[in-house]
Amino acid sequence: MGRSSCQRVQSRKRYFAAISYVDAQVGRLLAALDETGLAKNTIIVFWSDHGYYMGEHTWWGAKHNNYEGATRNCLIVSQNGMKQAGEKTNALAQSVDLAPTLTDLCGLPANEGFQGRSLKPVLEDPAATVNDAAFSWYPKEGWLGTAMRTDKWRFVEWTKPGQEPVRELYNQVNDPQNNLNIADKPEHAQVIESLTKRLRKKFPVQEFKEPAAGKKSAR
Repeated sequence: MGRSSCQRVQSRKRYFAAISYVDAQVGRLLAALDETGLAKNTIIVFWSDHGYYMGEHTWWGAKHNNYEGATRNCLIVSQNGMKQAGEKTNALAQSVDLAPTLTDLCGLPANEGFQGRSLKPVLEDPAATVNDAAFSWYPKEGWLGTAMRTDKWRFVEWTKPGQEPVRELYNQVNDPQNNLNIADKPEHAQVIESLTKRLRKKFPVQEFKEPAAGKKSAR
């Protein structure tokens, strides 16, 4: 749905106000930890939702899709005595990495049931890498859209029983907002083939099924 210039300005103002409010509450929490002395032995994780679109792809408020804007969220990990405190990293991380990361940082025994990987190497060295890809999925009208994000590519494959797969490919270096689908370009045929194999290896079942009555689907 289109929005007038005034509505767009108001949407951004309110969104920024919400962000400022959250920032202020985080500051209060950190101050309380310092005042009580708990900051010395507390691991702090700031982990957010992916937020809303503010005009990207002409969407206002939308957030459910397989593009970068809807699958990239905020993740900050702070621990007392970190040598790389305040540093940023381009390393890929997934939400399922949080549990093994906290377990590792606390010196607890590793859990073989974790699907993710510890991000401790990245916290110690921002140039390190523990994931060669990050995955997400979102269903739409009976189709299952599964996305794989690498350091260079965002690859999305839509599958539905009885239908040919529909694919999307975006160059994250040249097109970080995923505006140009280049999946049909002949020069990217080998890239598509390689990414498809990697995606199917991770997610061999490519079919969306409605959750049982009374249960909600999880992403």
